[in-house]
Amino acid sequence: FARAFNTTASAEGELEIQPGVYSIVSITQTNLAAGAKASTVERCIQQNDIGTDTVMPDPETCQARNIEKTGNTVKFEMTCIQPDGNSLLNGSGEYTTSGNSFTFKHNIEGDYNGTYIAIKSEGNAKRVGDCQPIAPKK
Repeated sequence: FARAFNTTASAEGELEIQPGVYSIVSITQTNLAAGAKASTVERCIQQNDIGTDTVMPDPETCQARNIEKTGNTVKFEMTCIQPDGNSLLNGSGEYTTSGNSFTFKHNIEGDYNGTYIAIKSEGNAKRVGDCQPIAPKK
């Protein structure tokens, strides 16, 4: 659950955003570690919208529900179940867009491989340029 940002859009709860390279700053706290962990990454967002899959910790194992869109903000609840069935986490998320930037946050907690875990993550992203085409492999 270390992933705080994914670039796959979801059909439900989408918000518009200008495609391009985004500098994404996130801060994550957990009850299993002292202090918060900050990270900065750059990602190319090629679609002109972001959805719940964009801000969920792991869109392959998490499902959004009760999605509410108001203006340029989307709030949702989520459940994350690991493929081995040994972990069940529940939480909530929110994101807000503003053309060429967005903010996000999520809180999840539950059983992770037999250990109680609580994770709080929030961050912001700003467009810093255009996506560069991928050169063909030779």
